[in-house]
Amino acid sequence: MELAGIIVQQDAIGKGIGTALLKSAIISAKELGFLSMRVKTETNNQNAISFYRENGFRELGMGDQEVDGKTVKVVNLTLSLKK
Repeated sequence: MELAGIIVQQDAIGKGIGTALLKSAIISAKELGFLSMRVKTETNNQNAISFYRENGFRELGMGDQEVDGKTVKVVNLTLSLKK
């Protein structure tokens, strides 16, 4: 399953909201029978990359993605949902 992303307002960062949202998404994905979860984030978004790493995601590699008509560099991350 591909996670579009977790976005939290700037003043709410560090309060556990993003982690709660991610954990809820992981539980739902497992209940639906998915074996892994993937997410892409821009390579310059170190906060997001660190967040996903801290929550068990590992990097698969880099790539390009079109966002609002522009090509940006992204890092692909994955999380195993196997029991």
